[in-house]
Amino acid sequence: MFDVVVIGHVSIDTNTSNFGTKIVVGGAAFLTAASASLYSEKVGLVSRIGDDFEFNELQKWKNLNLSGIKLIKNKKSSRFSHHYLNEDHSIRKWIPEFNVGANVCYSDIPQEFLDAKYFHIATMPPKQQLPIIEYIKRNSLAIISVDTLENFVEDYFSEVCQVMEKSDLIFIDRNEKGLLKRLSNKNVMIKKGKEGACFKYEGKEYEIKTNPIKDVVDKTGAGDVFAGVFLANLAQKKDILLTMSIATKIATESIKDFGIEHLLKETI
Repeated sequence: MFDVVVIGHVSIDTNTSNFGTKIVVGGAAFLTAASASLYSEKVGLVSRIGDDFEFNELQKWKNLNLSGIKLIKNKKSSRFSHHYLNEDHSIRKWIPEFNVGANVCYSDIPQEFLDAKYFHIATMPPKQQLPIIEYIKRNSLAIISVDTLENFVEDYFSEVCQVMEKSDLIFIDRNEKGLLKRLSNKNVMIKKGKEGACFKYEGKEYEIKTNPIKDVVDKTGAGDVFAGVFLANLAQKKDILLTMSIATKIATESIKDFGIEHLLKETI
């Protein structure tokens, strides 16, 4: 049985901050699943890549099952550009090229993944997330978690709400206030960035603080890292506050360098 299966984008990212520019492996699904695989040997990743992608970059994550990765010949992988315009990374210019990632769908899920404890539907346009969620509900007993992006909330608010109403566990940013008002009856993890996180779960509230760091090199995907580590530990029935603490620590480590390959040395 898989602990966590993550569905979404695997991408080639160009990230720019005041520390320079670097091309790294990215995509919300990769960032979530790779981070989860630091704490579980039973993590699956479902996505599509083009033949411009170096597959061995995924194979570095030894605990990550890649049988859900579909190679599309003669097509380009998803490519995302993140340009941080100030030192604390609070202002970002995001340029997406979804390419083959625009067609990731439920038919890409291997049969063996359907026994997972958790399915995480990573950040994608809600019209892409919804049929995946509906398929999983019909074919699996897994708990379904979902994440979104502020851009999608602004552009497709009602569709995002529909996706989240059909999910069991929701990751959102504290800036997405409109969603918070609509999700009072759901299990919600509110990501607060440098201030930590708050988990509203089954009528209880759990909160964890974090220690801000001075030099933020690349904040891209810190929330995805948090989600992956949290879900992997939660699937193993670890204490919720301990799980949040571990996830917060690794998410903080993730922003100290470009990409997340440096996290291969950071388990606790």
